[in-house]
Amino acid sequence: MKQRLSFFNQEDLPEEFNNSVKRKEKVVLISQGHHSSLVWYPTKKQEIFYIPYLTQYSNLTYGVRIIQQQGNLEPQQLDFEITIQGINNQDGIYCYHIDRKQVYINNNIPDTTVEELASMCGEVLYPVLIDFFDYTIKNSKQIKERWDTLKKKIYNSFQGEYVEKYITATEKVIQNEVILNRALKQDMFLALFTHIAETRAYDKNLTAEVLFNFPIIPFTTPIRYVGEQSVQKQYTPYNTIQVTYKGKITDDRGVAELRNKKRFSTQTSTEKIMPKGNCNLQYDLDRKTGMLKFCTAEITIDLDGDLRSNIITINELQS
Repeated sequence: MKQRLSFFNQEDLPEEFNNSVKRKEKVVLISQGHHSSLVWYPTKKQEIFYIPYLTQYSNLTYGVRIIQQQGNLEPQQLDFEITIQGINNQDGIYCYHIDRKQVYINNNIPDTTVEELASMCGEVLYPVLIDFFDYTIKNSKQIKERWDTLKKKIYNSFQGEYVEKYITATEKVIQNEVILNRALKQDMFLALFTHIAETRAYDKNLTAEVLFNFPIIPFTTPIRYVGEQSVQKQYTPYNTIQVTYKGKITDDRGVAELRNKKRFSTQTSTEKIMPKGNCNLQYDLDRKTGMLKFCTAEITIDLDGDLRSNIITINELQS
């Protein structure tokens, strides 16, 4: 069972918890199903602190903007809304139910053939059910059924060799659960969301060395960044917990391997050219629940002069 470990200011806690602190006991927040509960056990160490993560409040809607830049090319801006809800699926497995609405490209609805095909094939994934514990897809059958319906619609709307290639490539992903789950890791919003959900433990200075995997290069294993993540020691004026992260690329794949979409490093030469890049995140969490309220992210990679960057903004939308 996955554990979500938490810390609160003392004023936020029930009296029995305050007593446990006096007895030098550690508090652990267990999230299971649609509820969470506080439990504690004796410990002599008081150096580890945790951010709350109360998943029964994960019925949220976010506005997302992604600006992608490569070299001197015109930047591409994507805007969409995404909803996340914690539910139990038909097998009783606790999941995130995630749905994405219309994607706008540079403030417009997709209108070219390529844009429309990409949008239609991308939307087949949603709504998606993701296991709360291992982030694997739990409604692949429904996704396949949606694809069968959508494929007929595409054939009725588009023609040509390019369309056939697009359908073949998409079907290869849809029909194989391993590849389908791998494709899910290419979702930039979910890469940020899962990082924020999982990174909860800090030392006495409210800092931690953190690994962050981000798909800044498509169609390959996400790039590995490592850096320091820290929590602001005071709540913000908006009654949120503010977290910052500054990381650098530590991926062991060279530039040539990444350009060739290699999922793992196979080069042993010490002379291979390595990528450079940074990842800077700042996000706010709800003081009581620990759920995401706001996030800004700037992630870069330099492939020996080929500079790419993603700037992402996520805002919780009030219903």
